[in-house]
Amino acid sequence: MSEPKTIYLKDYKVPPFLAENIELDFHLEKEKTTVTSVVKYKKNPESSDNDLYLNGEELELIEIEIDNKILTEG
Repeated sequence: MSEPKTIYLKDYKVPPFLAENIELDFHLEKEKTTVTSVVKYKKNPESSDNDLYLNGEELELIEIEIDNKILTEG
């Protein structure tokens, strides 16, 4: 596991997308927790970047959908 990277204010960039709405559903079990997240993003008009990055630690990605279409690895 790598050390966390320090991010300085001078390195700040305007985010390309803004979260309009976030819904989280937690399913708690004795050995694991499953979290379902539904996020509605909108393009940030102050950014020219079109890339959306999702960062996380110790997570297992199960599925991503965009506009009700499941994304494949390709």
